Amino acid sequence: MNPLDSKNLDWPGVIGLFIVNFGVLDLLVLEFLKERLPPASFAKFQRRDFQQRIELIKQQVAQVNCSAEERARFEDFLHRLDPIRKLRNQVAHGLLLTRPVEGTKSFFVTLSLPRDLDADEASDTRNLEFDDLVDSLNELSGMIEEFKQLAAAAVKSPNS
Repeated sequence: MNPLDSKNLDWPGVIGLFIVNFGVLDLLVLEFLKERLPPASFAKFQRRDFQQRIELIKQQVAQVNCSAEERARFEDFLHRLDPIRKLRNQVAHGLLLTRPVEGTKSFFVTLSLPRDLDADEASDTRNLEFDDLVDSLNELSGMIEEFKQLAAAAVKSPNS
């Protein structure tokens, strides 16, 4: 996978790519579960949100017959996925804002959640800048490929 160069991208393009790539990862998660769950269980989890499906995968990984190294890689992947999932929610629900750069006549653009519009300085406010989003998109793209490898290597659960 070649990293995207932010010089050739714009906000709408990167936001669109991020949402589409997250959808691809979600589809791969569904396929992973479909291969490992009885049809009735899959039908139940298919309608749940992404985070609940990931929690189920964590349970599945704990039961999979694989090496300690493979299990550690999967657990590391799932741990690194949480910030990407949170960012997806910010991208899906955020607003593009133009903000002045203090002490200058220039501006910068951020992607912020509506609840954070009055909270520029609050410690839990995350004003996402363009290069941060491009970096996260590159990370997500790499994680999609990594999940494909992990899923292919995983042995079916003893419960399936």
